[in-house]
Amino acid sequence: DIMKFAEYCKIPLKAAKNVILDFETKMDVMKMWIQKSFLPDDMKLQYLKILEDRAKILNIKVPDNFN
Repeated sequence: DIMKFAEYCKIPLKAAKNVILDFETKMDVMKMWIQKSFLPDDMKLQYLKILEDRAKILNIKVPDNFN
């Protein structure tokens, strides 16, 4: 659990929650920047998949049209 890890690292609970909330609210922006990048399309899909996987680890809801 990510919150237990934050506690173990002596990260205040409020700070850990704020980081996760910030990540969650910026999912669409991160997707937009990946899509606008000059990366080849296959690498764009790889980056989107990595982002989606990380979001799931943090229990962040991924938008249906994300990938």
